[in-house]
Amino acid sequence: MSIKKVSLNGLNKLLTPMRNDINEKTLEATYKAQKKYGFKMGTGEHATWNNEADAFKHAYMQWYMTWHYGDYFAKQAGNFHEDEVRETVSGETNMDLWNNQIGREIAQEMQEIKKKKDWDI
Repeated sequence: MSIKKVSLNGLNKLLTPMRNDINEKTLEATYKAQKKYGFKMGTGEHATWNNEADAFKHAYMQWYMTWHYGDYFAKQAGNFHEDEVRETVSGETNMDLWNNQIGREIAQEMQEIKKKKDWDI
């Protein structure tokens, strides 16, 4: 019996539909929150890059993945993303990882409240 190894590229292809769906939901939530709270956002292709919108985007995406798929999956997906993109601004990766952690913590706190209050989102 042989075990077939899946390359990162192959894994990425398998997860692309899920990734696209999560990205779409995250961007939609980011634009909606920006309209409501007025945090800083750029324009054009990089509207949500290295600004307050980027911080929200990372936290929201990690909240979403933790809530729906669990903390382990969310953390691994966030780390994978940071590993696949080249850091262009000093500290960018640390900032993104920090915001990812905040999103997971929010989801974990909400899950604890959910258990106590017996409510569903």
